[in-house]
Amino acid sequence: MIAAATPTSDPDRVRQDLDRCGMGILRDVLTPQETADVRKRLFDSIASSEEDDVPTDGSAFDPDERNIRVWHLLNLDPVFAELTRHPTALEFVERLLGPDFLLSNCSANITRPGNQRMELHADQGYVVPPWPAQPLACAICWVLDDMTEENGGTRYIPGSHSNTHGPAPQQVCDTVGVEAPAGSIMVTDGRLWHQTGANTSRDSMRAVLLP
Repeated sequence: MIAAATPTSDPDRVRQDLDRCGMGILRDVLTPQETADVRKRLFDSIASSEEDDVPTDGSAFDPDERNIRVWHLLNLDPVFAELTRHPTALEFVERLLGPDFLLSNCSANITRPGNQRMELHADQGYVVPPWPAQPLACAICWVLDDMTEENGGTRYIPGSHSNTHGPAPQQVCDTVGVEAPAGSIMVTDGRLWHQTGANTSRDSMRAVLLP
């Protein structure tokens, strides 16, 4: 198996990891104070979403109701729109997709203790295979809590972005867990096979933004 990406402060290493394994992790994009502020505003947005009659649990994407998803973040707090325009994130998006791209999602995924693994998938799974040699989607994941295997960190198959198709429904494969400190961004190629991990911790949540 191709070696997994590890957090780095070197953008060139992130680019190399993206090419090699389909994911790169750049640490310290947000300061601890900025990370704490965004995290607080995210958790405040859970109540706002429920008040808007947009449920935050029981998503069809998840195997149980332990996972929290906040879907319409752009409506809930301007900080989330600001992050979609962050120059560091945009540099990686443009490298993968070119200068003309669309924002298709701005949501959050928060695991809670007891949360089970999400089904293995690729973000561009809506594209009919065989897929072209370049990705048609990518994701910038803003890590707001230290991401660990125990608290439901992302799991993936390094190098799976070189496949010309996504995984079959309910396909089970060996995956590796992501370890990343809060304040990082995790950049993923839209062809990468990945999933939310199970949160086996006693009392730890793991929050990420997905603009």
